[in-house]
Amino acid sequence: MIGAIEFNTTSFRAPMEFESPLTLEPWKWLLEDAAQRLMEDVQLQSGDALSWTKHLRKQGVSKEHARLVVKQLTLRPLAERKFKDAAKMFFRRQLLEQATGENLAVFKAKRFQSAPSVVDFCCGLGGDLMALAAVTRVTGVDADPVTSLLAKKNTSVNNLNANVVTCRCEDFEVEPNAWVHIDPDRRAHDRRTTNLEFFSPSLGFLENLIESHPNCAIKLAPASRLPSDWRPHELQWLGDRRECKQLIAWFVETTPRSGIRSAVAVGPTGDPLFEEIETPVEPSPATDQLGDYLYEPHPTVIAGRLVDSIADQCDLRRISDGIAYLTGAFECHPALTRLEVLEMGKANRKEVVDMLNRHQAGPLAIKKRGVDQALMDRFAKLRTEGDQSLILVLTKIAENHVAIICRRSEPDSRD
Repeated sequence: MIGAIEFNTTSFRAPMEFESPLTLEPWKWLLEDAAQRLMEDVQLQSGDALSWTKHLRKQGVSKEHARLVVKQLTLRPLAERKFKDAAKMFFRRQLLEQATGENLAVFKAKRFQSAPSVVDFCCGLGGDLMALAAVTRVTGVDADPVTSLLAKKNTSVNNLNANVVTCRCEDFEVEPNAWVHIDPDRRAHDRRTTNLEFFSPSLGFLENLIESHPNCAIKLAPASRLPSDWRPHELQWLGDRRECKQLIAWFVETTPRSGIRSAVAVGPTGDPLFEEIETPVEPSPATDQLGDYLYEPHPTVIAGRLVDSIADQCDLRRISDGIAYLTGAFECHPALTRLEVLEMGKANRKEVVDMLNRHQAGPLAIKKRGVDQALMDRFAKLRTEGDQSLILVLTKIAENHVAIICRRSEPDSRD
């Protein structure tokens, strides 16, 4: 098993400045029992954030403390998509957006089970830290005192034990045999980037870390491009539900998989719904004939450039060169969403409306690949009054713009 350094390049943020003790104090108050009782009381009140704030202020709660309480109560429902015990955890919006969800964290942590210890650099609010604490001895490191405070609390309320240190990554000494997981900060001046040169800690720090601690992993955004001289043993795109969430660059001294790309989507318990591993195949020519079914590969398969691999495995063909839709006979595969083709026509509004009416379209989802947004916008305000839930796919076959009316032919196991 290996450790992993993680870069999440979709949302780089500059290093947070250290918060003064005066600023940190309200967060310490928020974690105390008295604040918890206030939160429970507020949750019993009907209304919105403004009415909750007024209720707290009438009870003598300071403006800053009231703001923190209400913010937690509004963030926790959002966090439930990532953490099953979100109702007892603590968040900041940006940290929540960047955090690895529980399902993915559990899956990743399995690679660290044989590690004597792990350092989780840029641990954030503790998404990966908690999963790692469940399998090995782990230390979380973050430069921001409030973030460190939340990471420690979130680990504790989930009955897990982790050491959390507030310091810069560059100032933390890693034990020689420790494995490393790192999620570098990736927002420069509030602008997102996939350029590793703008990450914090720096690209130089990451390269030195890989050299000195070969059992490590870097979390990146799915669209990230690694420096040309990096030689990870595996690039793994990870997905949860129907989204590709992150790319992990795994660096290890020994592994049965070397120099490959893979794609994984996980289920509610952190177990993989599928794992597609790169196999050398020659891309088959695209077909100009649409079969009975249209297949949409999972976003992790697309991001990892594994569409041709899965097409070869399932005896499917691309509908057009460079477009990640496949077609062919009946096929079941957890990495594919299967759509039954009802009718195909030209991508003009009149013909599409006629097709939708023939199939009694009601609720309508619109998808596109290989065509520009302007074409999709022409159909954005279509009114459908039938009772059939259908899908309108705008794409190309043999360089012709087409509209395909489909319906999902089975429940999607990735939900």
